[in-house]
Amino acid sequence: STSPATGERMWTSKQTLEGFREVLRVANPDRILVVGKRNWEMMAGGTEYFPKRPPIPEEGFKLPRIWRDKDGINKIAYWYPTTPGNYALCAPIYHPAYPKGFHADATSKVVAQLLRKDWEPPKGP
Repeated sequence: STSPATGERMWTSKQTLEGFREVLRVANPDRILVVGKRNWEMMAGGTEYFPKRPPIPEEGFKLPRIWRDKDGINKIAYWYPTTPGNYALCAPIYHPAYPKGFHADATSKVVAQLLRKDWEPPKGP
C-alpha cells in the first residue's frame, strides 16, 4: 500500500506534470475526457501545475450533481492549455470499474456536453 503522500506524487511529481504538459502540447487536443473521480480531483483546475497558463474554468459547463463536492472544486469543466493560444475542454466521467457511476445518465450527459461543437475556447497566450 502507498501512503497518501506517495500516492499524490503519482499526479504531482515533476515527471508526471512535465509528461502531461508534453502530451497536451504534442497531441494538441480540443477535448479531454478524464476517466475516474480521483484523477479529476487531482487535476480539476490545477492552477499550481500550470503556473504560466493555468486552466480556465468553463462556467457554462456545469457538471451533474454526482460530481459536485462540498468545496465546489468539481462543479465545472476546465479549459487546459495545449499549444500557445490553444486550449482543450476537459471534463470527467466515472471509471468503468465503478458501474454505478459509469453507467449513470450523468456520464452520458457529460460526454454529450463535452462533444458539443459550440464551445468557444478562451482567447489567450
